[in-house]
Order: sequence, then structure tokens, then C-alpha cells
Amino acid sequence: MLFLKNAEGKPSSSFTMMFMSFGVVTLWLFASIFQNLGPVHIRPFVASDAMAYLTPILALYWGRKQQDLNASNPTPPAQE
Repeated sequence: MLFLKNAEGKPSSSFTMMFMSFGVVTLWLFASIFQNLGPVHIRPFVASDAMAYLTPILALYWGRKQQDLNASNPTPPAQE
């Protein structure tokens, strides 16, 4: 499977999903300028629908990014 690479140069499924989802929403925004493109009817752009679609995917991406940061920088043991 082809994944985009994250900032560290590693293939990342969460980054790929976020990138593709952002592209879909952007395409929907631009396509909604027109009511019809030939025989295809385009739904109006609704920001709340777009955010309902993007929120779980962005949460996945940022959650994974935070996990990776925590794994690479472990916290030192507490001093007594």
C-alpha cells in the first residue's frame, strides 16, 4: 500500500488519511460553487458536515503524533 511520509520520513497511514480527507473537503468546497456539473448535482457546502467528517480523522492524526513524541522523549522518573 502506498502511504505518504510524515515529517520523520516514515510512511504514515494517519498522515495519508488526514491529507486525503482535507483534499476531499477542499474539493467539495470548490465544487459547491456550482449547483450542477453536467448531470451531476453537487450538494451545498455545509461547514458542520465538513467538520463532522474531519474531526475524527484529525484527532487520529494529532493523537498518533503526540504518541510518537511521547515515545521518543520519555519522561524521567520522579525524584523523591
